[in-house]
Amino acid sequence: MTQSPFKTHRHLLVTTTSSTGERMREFVLSLYNDNRFLFRAASIRHFDEVHIAIFLELAQSFNEHGLNDPEFVSVCMDVMNRYEDKARKNYDELIALRSVRPAQSGIGAEDHALSVKDCEERYEIDQEKGYIK
Repeated sequence: MTQSPFKTHRHLLVTTTSSTGERMREFVLSLYNDNRFLFRAASIRHFDEVHIAIFLELAQSFNEHGLNDPEFVSVCMDVMNRYEDKARKNYDELIALRSVRPAQSGIGAEDHALSVKDCEERYEIDQEKGYIK
């Protein structure tokens, strides 16, 4: 077997912070578990030629090997672990923000309220996706 495209494109799939990287991660995780992870197929219309080629390469590889490709499984585990770490950090921030009054947090009341709201919304999303309980 030639090198797995999941190994070749690991950086894009695991660490890239671009919106394209995010869409690719959604795609790969949906291959891993489509009951848990949503991929909006229409998002590929924003891919350039290079990323469409990568997308097709990943899809073809999964079609041939499925969960039997250890690089695929490794990428999925690493992505899920990163999301779970981010979810824990967000939750910790939410708890910290809730435990202080705006004046104690060093920011104004309005900014404090917005920060709490942002963390709460992220927490709800993280719960829905199963990254945190």
